[in-house]
Amino acid sequence: MIVRTQVVFETSIGQEQAIWLMPQSGLATIGIADVTKEEVQAGPAPQIRALAEKIPVNLIARLGDTTMSLAELDSLKVGDYLTLDQPVCQPMELIVDGRLQWLGHPCRLGTRQGFQIVASNREGVS
Repeated sequence: MIVRTQVVFETSIGQEQAIWLMPQSGLATIGIADVTKEEVQAGPAPQIRALAEKIPVNLIARLGDTTMSLAELDSLKVGDYLTLDQPVCQPMELIVDGRLQWLGHPCRLGTRQGFQIVASNREGVS
């Protein structure tokens, strides 16, 4: 038997929803026994929330955009420069699930590139 589980949870970037289809026999192995409808309406099982909090989320730091013809695209080679529409002094966008969530600036974190957040969606990023 397959169990359909819907979890809605609040994160710092807003409300998110996850729907999982799981074999009922597998639920017992992670500590979730059969539950009644009343228990489900009371809120998601803590085990489901703990699993949801471990789901990896892909973030995209958007440097800028440009448009070119197919001929220009075809002629690109190593060492070429592209002019982007993003002014150097303007913060970059950090996008989660296709939605703008933060603004920030690129930085260096040791030997890795980083992103310093300067504004968040909760503070009015549009």
